[in-house]
Amino acid sequence: MDELEETRPLGNQEKVVFSEEQFAPGSVFFHYKIEKEIGRGGMGIVYKALDTKLQRHVAIKVILGGLETGKKVQRFLREAKAMAQLKHPHIVEIYEMGQSPLHYFVMEYVEGENLAVWFQNKKLSMRKIVTVLHKVTQAVNYAHKSGIIHRDIKPANILIDKVECPKIMDFGLAKMNEDIGLSCTGDVIGTPGYMSPEQAENKDVDKRSDIYSLGATLYEGLCGKPVFQGENAYNVMHQIATQDPVRPMLLNCDIPKELEAICLKCLEKKPERRYPNAHALGKDLQNFLENRPVMAKPASSFTYLKKFLIRNWLIALIVFSAACILITSAFFFIFFLMQEKEKATFAEREAKIAQAQGLVAKGNAMLLGQRWEDAIDEYQKARKSFQKLNLPQNIVDWSILQAYRKNPLPLLQIHVQQETALRDVAYTPDGRFILTAGNKTMQMWDSKTGALVRSYDGAAPFCLVSDGKSFFCNTMHKEIARYDLETGQKIYRIATSNHKVESIAFSKESNLLMYGSETGKVVLWNIATQKVQTANAGQFEIRSVAFDQNGVMAAAIDRYKAFVWDLKQKTSKEYHIPFLTEINYGLSISFLPGAEHLLLSTGSHGRVWDIKTSREIKRFSGHNQAVTKSILSPNERWILTSSADQTIRLWDMQTQKELRVIKGNRGTVTSIAFSPDSTKAASVSDDNFLCIWDLNPHQERFFLSSMLYQTQSLQVSPNELQLLIADNTGKISLYDIESGNLIMEFAGHTSAVFHVSFSPDGSRFASAGCDGTVRLWNINQGKHIQCMNCYDKDPKMAMRVLFSPDGKKILSGGQDGKVRLWDASTGKQILCMEGDVESEWIGGLAFIKDGKEAFSASKSGKIYRWDLKSGHKIKEEKNNFHLFCMTRSSNQRWLAYTSRKNIIEILDLEPENFATVYNTQKIYHPGNVQNIFFYDSDQYILTVGSDKNLKFWDRETRTEVLNLYEDASISGLALAPKKDILFLAYQDNSIGCLALGHTKEYEFFKKHLPDAIKKIEKKEAVGESYLVLANWYFFRRAWKEAKELYLLAQKQGIIAPPSRLFRCYWKTGEYEEALQQIQHAKKQASPDALLHLELCQKGIQTEQERQRSVQQKLASAKTVNPMIKEVFTEKNSISHRENDKNFLLHYYKIAVYAQEHLKITITGENFIPLLSIQNPLGEITACNQHLFGQGQILSWEGKFPIAGEYLIICAKQGQEPKPYILEIQH
Repeated sequence: MDELEETRPLGNQEKVVFSEEQFAPGSVFFHYKIEKEIGRGGMGIVYKALDTKLQRHVAIKVILGGLETGKKVQRFLREAKAMAQLKHPHIVEIYEMGQSPLHYFVMEYVEGENLAVWFQNKKLSMRKIVTVLHKVTQAVNYAHKSGIIHRDIKPANILIDKVECPKIMDFGLAKMNEDIGLSCTGDVIGTPGYMSPEQAENKDVDKRSDIYSLGATLYEGLCGKPVFQGENAYNVMHQIATQDPVRPMLLNCDIPKELEAICLKCLEKKPERRYPNAHALGKDLQNFLENRPVMAKPASSFTYLKKFLIRNWLIALIVFSAACILITSAFFFIFFLMQEKEKATFAEREAKIAQAQGLVAKGNAMLLGQRWEDAIDEYQKARKSFQKLNLPQNIVDWSILQAYRKNPLPLLQIHVQQETALRDVAYTPDGRFILTAGNKTMQMWDSKTGALVRSYDGAAPFCLVSDGKSFFCNTMHKEIARYDLETGQKIYRIATSNHKVESIAFSKESNLLMYGSETGKVVLWNIATQKVQTANAGQFEIRSVAFDQNGVMAAAIDRYKAFVWDLKQKTSKEYHIPFLTEINYGLSISFLPGAEHLLLSTGSHGRVWDIKTSREIKRFSGHNQAVTKSILSPNERWILTSSADQTIRLWDMQTQKELRVIKGNRGTVTSIAFSPDSTKAASVSDDNFLCIWDLNPHQERFFLSSMLYQTQSLQVSPNELQLLIADNTGKISLYDIESGNLIMEFAGHTSAVFHVSFSPDGSRFASAGCDGTVRLWNINQGKHIQCMNCYDKDPKMAMRVLFSPDGKKILSGGQDGKVRLWDASTGKQILCMEGDVESEWIGGLAFIKDGKEAFSASKSGKIYRWDLKSGHKIKEEKNNFHLFCMTRSSNQRWLAYTSRKNIIEILDLEPENFATVYNTQKIYHPGNVQNIFFYDSDQYILTVGSDKNLKFWDRETRTEVLNLYEDASISGLALAPKKDILFLAYQDNSIGCLALGHTKEYEFFKKHLPDAIKKIEKKEAVGESYLVLANWYFFRRAWKEAKELYLLAQKQGIIAPPSRLFRCYWKTGEYEEALQQIQHAKKQASPDALLHLELCQKGIQTEQERQRSVQQKLASAKTVNPMIKEVFTEKNSISHRENDKNFLLHYYKIAVYAQEHLKITITGENFIPLLSIQNPLGEITACNQHLFGQGQILSWEGKFPIAGEYLIICAKQGQEPKPYILEIQH
């Protein structure tokens, strides 16, 4: 770059037209015959010509270009004027100037080459370079005395003639005393590589600026390279203003120190530290040429020492040689030692890195082998190694999180200190406490805190009385004792003589106690009459006994047989169960409601046995070792089984479908129990651990599971407090990220919403829909404020939408292959850019250069780069496959996109020529890639695919560093980079949440929960311990327990965080309390959090109103359990009129487990069915868009996402007398 300037026209001054054909070789300009072009610069063109009058060669300079500004004309004339004032042997002489027919001037022609070429082509001695520069300084000094500052001295502007005489030329940027108005604010005058710091910083300059340029010219002649070099002019100017030059002697060791000092003095940043004028510089150069001391380096004591050594050169030579040998030997020895040490250090570090990576690999292998705890131990060792080596630990933390997700921790885990293994466990009827028993001891635990409440002088087996006030248990004194649960006092005892008790059951209704012995005897004890009845059931130990709900039926099981007694009819029946063998023997028995079926644990299965027909009617298969116990949930919906394979499995009672597998035990699970509300389970194992499990779906896999339809797009707000989700019905929902509560819904699109995008400030968002519109929404107002149609004639879908970095514009792409730019404030279209008319849709959009340009990817496999100022296409790239996803890195250097062939391509946008050439990298992800993100300062790339894999890739090496395998196909991904949270949309309509911080949360609580429980038992720091437990339950999304423990902590004087407490109240449906806590939270909130709390407040009020409506409808709804089939007419329907139309309505309520499958079928004649489903949160989803069927049968089928009571609303439009049939099935 020769010149940087700002062009500004001056009024209506005449502008001269210039044509290069006028100066073609051989043409005549006045009395000058043009021979050739010899130079071209920032302002003009110079031609060699023959003066036909004086028969001499001259140089003619004319202004470059077509119509020129008045400012450039004035600068051109100023150059001629400056040269005319200077008559010096080392300055090019001007002969003539004129303005018609164009502006020109004629000057001396110098036969030779410029100094830059001279430096490159000739190997010059230091003296010759200095001699030439000395002559140049004389000319510069003469110009300065004449009031002219050149301002563009550089080797290219100094000509060397045939006798090596230098001549300065090109005074186009010269500053004269009378200059007014030619340099405006914003002008940067000069050539970047040679301008002074004050020029680079656009400050006033004086003659010392030319001194700097002379020094820069001298530096290039001595070192063979400019003082500073950079990628562009601005980079060079930045170096000139801020950095010191490299010492010339470091680049050329032959340069004398005096000459280096002269050069560096010229290049001082501050003008006052340079030579005061060109004369002083010339004087110093002359001193150097004459071997005299120079001003830049005054003589010192070292100079005198040097002269002494010259006089005594022989002695000096001997001493110097010896010193050199000694120093050189020492240097090489030290250098060798350092090099060896460096090699050893490097090898040691590489070995440690390999060892750390080996630990990760070992953890991965253990993870595949389902050795969860061992895998976590290896990962934690690897993390410590990575930390010591200052290597990134994120990938290791993600691996640890994966292990915790595959093997989730129980809500509480208590190591029971006793001599023998735990054998039995039960909840009290109110759910507050849990009883456990081994062969020698029995304890009661607080079910929320895990603290030990009381120990009893009892042992397994035991059974609770149904009123929850007492229990029966075995003792070490050959008796069965009855204890008061609250006081621990023994209130009753029954001697068992020599019978070793193996099982106990009690019926409060019949007041009978039953126990089975090791010798095969079953004993019935009437508590009221003290009478005993003994039955010789078999020759093997009685593993389990049970009463039915009314106490009139009793049952027992030994290894090979089951026994049933009708106590009212006094009859008994013995069942030989064919599948009972030496390996698959019976372990537990219980009655199902109605006393017609038995629930058995036999072999590796749970089974339901029909008493009347003596056959198996249901089987729960999944365990690979013996099932130790099978129990029915209190709500009679589910079966829970435990096994020696260290797992617990939850089953649907009706469908026999496995709902969940719990893999958190290290020993045989010996007993299990449901909580009274059927939401939790307690288990004990033979390694003496009591565990409490949350039976709801896993918190991270099912972070949000209230959607009935598939998610099309999800986005995290810029403040990372909200999650925006759009589905294929046209509904857009805003959720609280921390709790997963619905804040508000946005309705406007008439069909599926394909994409949503937040504005940079998070106050608005844009959506692109299948209805062909792009809509702009105000989050605070909860409504859309602009609607933009994306088609001209035929409706076309809007596929992608994106806010510009400043939030003032919106970019959208549609099915018609066009990219449109909209004004976000008015909704008006600014640009419509059409890349490929054959393209079916735009698959990806990305802004670059702070919103000045954009990329688009089309299904036809083409990538376009657009100028968003003009709408012109800058570049087009062709790909062989359909492109449907695109993202840009945070530093705007990388662009990544995906294709249908599972290939991720990464473009490097940094090179200067990236408008024409891209450096492309490729990654292959098996399975169709749904989304792609840059992560962790763009070091990694995340890809999610239909193959259920979430993969992390090293961007530089393009190698896979981590794979997270999910249990469902992933359809979308959203990233909260500051909080390291990933939100995954699954094909089963749920949303998962993976937070890197969860790893540390798990580890923190795993370490501190046992201490908190012990402190509660010892009544030490109780408030702080309650707070630790409350935070743990909040983290595990056990809202009720978290709320209760926060309140307990407050009673102890510990302030519970209002931001968490209001979410607990919100989740448990206590809306007034939630609103009160929001007011407390607002007092401590930041501006972003304050706005979010106000949104949450609106969400709570909306949900409160919905719940009132839900309760009213549920009160009149029929219960479906497990299925219903009814015929409806006007007589048994609810009449309803809306929008001048008549409807017949029916309400049904149904309690389901999370992700349970349901089918609704409507059959009839001459009807229009309407079907809506309202979830337990009060959200209503219309299902009519996805009804399908044939003829007069229409049905909806799908999974109910969250557990709870649903309301099914069925409507028939019209009131014809013909009936229709509604059928609902699990």
